[in-house]
Amino acid sequence: MTEAITLPSELIQDGKIEFKNLDQYLAMVDKYVEYGNNFVVTEETMKGAKDEKALINKMVKESASRRSDIEKNMLAPWLPVKEQMMNAEKKLKSAGNNIKVQLDKYTEELKEKWRANIKLYIESQYQDTPYEPRVPIDERWLYKKNFNGLEPKDSFIDSELTPAIMTDKANQQTEQNEVNMVKEFASQLNVNPAPYIKQLDSHSLPDVIEGMKFDVRMANQQREVQEAAQRAERERAISQAQTKQVDEETGEVIKPVEERYDRSFKVFACTREELQGIADFLNGKGIKFQGTSEG
Repeated sequence: MTEAITLPSELIQDGKIEFKNLDQYLAMVDKYVEYGNNFVVTEETMKGAKDEKALINKMVKESASRRSDIEKNMLAPWLPVKEQMMNAEKKLKSAGNNIKVQLDKYTEELKEKWRANIKLYIESQYQDTPYEPRVPIDERWLYKKNFNGLEPKDSFIDSELTPAIMTDKANQQTEQNEVNMVKEFASQLNVNPAPYIKQLDSHSLPDVIEGMKFDVRMANQQREVQEAAQRAERERAISQAQTKQVDEETGEVIKPVEERYDRSFKVFACTREELQGIADFLNGKGIKFQGTSEG
């Protein structure tokens, strides 16, 4: 095909656009589309194919350029207004954000007041009791629907606070009962209850008691082993001492007390010097003696 496509001519007036030959333009485009889709390239048609392809590309570019020009012409009166409106929108958003900041700040201040009054109410329910309040304040409670001004509504107290307080007291009573049971059981086993009471924070009461029994069994076994070792050591010391006297309870070696004897004897035909030597020998050994002057 060598017939060129005539682009539609437009008339822009009062913000409206009118095309005089749009139908003709679209009809010509359909012909070229059908022609291009059915075109078969051969040796004979190869040169013509390149020309047709170049012509189609040219028409596409011209059409895109005309479309762009039309859009610019149509939008030209609108663009300054658009910029002014966008600036106005930014100003409005800024004002809205400022109000939001103030609302958020006031809401947080209000929540803190609600939180403080909830805490006061909870604490008032623990007076004259052995318990300390441990009710965590749920963030879902801090909404206007639950308060008359700053004070908690009766319906909110009945549905949320009272059940939470009763549960907390019951839990503390159970915990105290478990502590008392651990103390009682520890007293029976004659052990310090303090470490086992601490274990209640992370273990059940049956587990703590079983652990206590196990520790006592291990301590008894260890003591029995030590006592057996001590007995064996005493027996070994006794067997090694042989002629030595040993305390059977402590294994301590006791110095034996030798039996003392009284004897009398006579010395015949001794000189005085020899008698003096005998006396000196006996004195040196610590042996008491008594001399006679017979004969």
